[in-house]
Amino acid sequence: MPNKRATEEARKINKSIGRLIRNERILQCKTLEQLSEVSGVTFQQILKYENGVNGIPIFRLIAIAEELKKPTAYFISGMPEEEYDPVIYNTNRSQISNLVRAFNKIKDDKVKQNILSLIYSLDGEKDDV
Repeated sequence: MPNKRATEEARKINKSIGRLIRNERILQCKTLEQLSEVSGVTFQQILKYENGVNGIPIFRLIAIAEELKKPTAYFISGMPEEEYDPVIYNTNRSQISNLVRAFNKIKDDKVKQNILSLIYSLDGEKDDV
């Protein structure tokens, strides 16, 4: 029978890896279905990985990392909470997805630059785009 501390640590690691997968999937406008196809599991299982309910086998993590064009180590280095991005989790995920999708459709780099400048001017933090 596993000890309670080891089980809790495993849960934290599963959640951390899941958050990183979800962050990257959303930022890259990928669907649960796309990740499920490359990893050979259902989209419901991908959702369980993202929520940290189930641990992800390394061979599936490698397939997902390749689809997201990230090294596998990106998802497992720096464990647990350091990788949590409060911006993504305190914002409506569909809004983020729609924003990224619309931004990626813009072909003109100057227009993209102007949009970023506008956003940075509104948040008052960064003005070097």
